[in-house]
Amino acid sequence: AGGLLIEVRGGSTQVEAISAEVEKATGPDVQVRTMGSKSTIEIMDMDEWSTSADVCDAVAAASTCSESDIKVLRIRKLLGRSQAAIVLAPTEVTRKVISYGRLRVCMVNCRVRECEEKTRCFRCLSFGYHSRSCTGVDRSSCNWRCGDGGHKAADSSASIETRMAFNMVLRVAEGTENVERPMEDVQHPKLWSFFKSTYEESALPAT
Repeated sequence: AGGLLIEVRGGSTQVEAISAEVEKATGPDVQVRTMGSKSTIEIMDMDEWSTSADVCDAVAAASTCSESDIKVLRIRKLLGRSQAAIVLAPTEVTRKVISYGRLRVCMVNCRVRECEEKTRCFRCLSFGYHSRSCTGVDRSSCNWRCGDGGHKAADSSASIETRMAFNMVLRVAEGTENVERPMEDVQHPKLWSFFKSTYEESALPAT
């Protein structure tokens, strides 16, 4: 037995309509499955109480998409008790949500942006290139979350300030951040002071 692939131009409505017609024409002995492109978005500024279910509800309500087609890949804690969620959904859904600019999750109007897939060097832990072309500092024995060695990123107990400071070190190393200016999304004097000392005294200097 073989398979037949039918490419449909259009959105989920057209795909579902054609799928129903094919099922009707072929009968119960033929299995019909639909496939569609998916992409990821990042939802920022969520309050500390928001859950994956809340995110799914918000995306579904904004796009009239079924919650079964939406998957929250992870939710991470940010400075100031806020959260950010990475969501996987059909491309037409993510485009629609991004076009709004903001998405209401619980009581907060959250910023939304497309997630870009980044290449990461596993030698220096910076982004933008592979380890075979890396000329930077060898951080292969360090975990990517806090920069310490001897344990995995999942086992790191470092504070959010420490993690973000190490992230800044990596951004300076890859040339996407100026050491004299904090990241646009981190306007925190205490954190910036911590980063300056980390950058100047760390055993993992920027290159």
